[in-house]
Amino acid sequence: MSYPERGGLVLGTGLVAAFICTLLHRIVHHDRFRRYHEVGYAVFLQLGVIFAVLLAFVFNNVWSNYNVASQAIDSECGSLHGIAILSDRLPSPARNAILEDLHVYLTTVLDQEWADVQRRKESQAADVRFQLLWQTVEAVNTDPADNQIRGQTAELARDRPSEP
Repeated sequence: MSYPERGGLVLGTGLVAAFICTLLHRIVHHDRFRRYHEVGYAVFLQLGVIFAVLLAFVFNNVWSNYNVASQAIDSECGSLHGIAILSDRLPSPARNAILEDLHVYLTTVLDQEWADVQRRKESQAADVRFQLLWQTVEAVNTDPADNQIRGQTAELARDRPSEP
């Protein structure tokens, strides 16, 4: 349901409630309302408290899910930045292969995965591109002196957080 549809639903519900309230005030005598005013007042106060507590739980859940997603994004960005920095220290063929796969992966994430997440779909393309990046980091040929850099790069590539 889109935001305009939700807004229309809330507005429509409010208008129907206002219409019913106006209709009841015209039909039912005013003295009858006074008898039930004290009971209705207490009931609506209790309903208000229940609604406030439920709203607090919903807000807490949404905020914690936001924090989990934010941490996952920050962690992935840090790992990808580390891969870019470490691969820049490798010799040309290895560096170019890793940076090219990193560029393709990031382009896929920005162009496809984020759009899929917005539509609440799972993106398989980004996972495939990430696996190709990881395989490139693992398979790249380096000198024995560069194996430590390649190992650190592979460690960063393995640490991709799972989607929340």
